[in-house]
Amino acid sequence: MGLPPAGRVLVGLSLVLAWASLAKVLRVEGLPHPRGLAALVDLSVLVSPVAIGASSIVYAVALAAFVLGRRPDVAAAVLIGLLALGGHLQACQWPDGVGANGALTLPGAALSAWWLARRFGGTSGREAACGIVAAAYPLAALSKVTSSGLEWAGAGNLSLHIASQSYVGWSALQPLRLAAAGSPALCGALGVGTLIIEAGVIAFVWAPARLPLAALVAAMHVGIALLMGLHHYEWMLVVLGLALWRKGD
Repeated sequence: MGLPPAGRVLVGLSLVLAWASLAKVLRVEGLPHPRGLAALVDLSVLVSPVAIGASSIVYAVALAAFVLGRRPDVAAAVLIGLLALGGHLQACQWPDGVGANGALTLPGAALSAWWLARRFGGTSGREAACGIVAAAYPLAALSKVTSSGLEWAGAGNLSLHIASQSYVGWSALQPLRLAAAGSPALCGALGVGTLIIEAGVIAFVWAPARLPLAALVAAMHVGIALLMGLHHYEWMLVVLGLALWRKGD
């Protein structure tokens, strides 16, 4: 068997980062804020180092099988189950779930759509997963506008956020961040551009638009990481992966 397609590899990398985002469960002993299933059954043993290590091995094996196309439906089911369980456990470690990392949301949802379409749907898994991406980013834009209004994209708001990150994280980025924060025109353009890109991802349902949109999304995420220290590479990789996903998979 040759190398797996690039699209499947990139989606696989997004799933690696999604699982890595669940590492917070090792920082708190037990489940101090149980909810849902954890409120009915004591699941605290599942956040022990041994349990996390064992589940990580199972996840790695299933991920390799998915990327290599070895019984991918079964592998995807295992990945979806572990991501859902891991996300639930993580949420149970924080009051009201506020500390739960949402990084796994898009990779997990796209994988779930792919699996459901393959098992029960009348469309291809690739198209179903692309539909999830096409919905996720516009919803992200909508949430910004509904929570903060159009002021979210205002120069003052972005300038404040960028400036607040200038003195934390990698010190080499401080001059870049301070310079960006001091430019109202740039901050305004970045804010408006982010909303336009996120809203425009709705066109991801149209195959010819996927690669250009994926490139814009990747540039947006890299810019957000450089200027604001917010890393959403798992989202970026799943978008790039689905844009390159081979037809028929």
